[in-house]
Amino acid sequence: EFTLKNGSKGVFASDEQKTKAFESTNYTATFIDEPIRRTSFQGIRRGSIDQLAPIALTFTPVGAYAAWMFRDLYQTGMRLDQTEIDVFNISIYDNPYLSPDAIAHFAKDPSMTEVEREARLYGKFRHLVDRIYPNFDEDVHIVPGFTPPPDWLHGMVVDPHSVRPWFVAYFAVNPRG
Repeated sequence: EFTLKNGSKGVFASDEQKTKAFESTNYTATFIDEPIRRTSFQGIRRGSIDQLAPIALTFTPVGAYAAWMFRDLYQTGMRLDQTEIDVFNISIYDNPYLSPDAIAHFAKDPSMTEVEREARLYGKFRHLVDRIYPNFDEDVHIVPGFTPPPDWLHGMVVDPHSVRPWFVAYFAVNPRG
């Protein structure tokens, strides 16, 4: 946290904080760098309402949180009738402070897949290209660990394999299915 001479305050926060850290706040303006959890964004959005505070995001569209940002923000902003979200696609080649040699060196990184290269060089959303379950959403499909009640249906499936380790999944189904 810092305070400027004119009394304005700035606060640095991290998406590694608990989601509730973003609730019960009041923002004048917010800048978000890199994809964040949807729940964190919702807390920030709620804290921006009373002052109509602008929220600016800059990020490379990679990682688990890029999916909801693509679906709920980017695609919405790309609609012609949308007035609240402005979308700008910028490539690494648009950065006047990077030399062509530095960009070429980065682009040739052998550890980057083609999918990642498209995202990192051109800012293209490629988060669904190599996902088995493209609709998977951590906020919806992952629940905190708990012991299922004994009256639920309990089960286990095993996928044996001769080359890779076996895969074992345990599951429980509540009475409502």
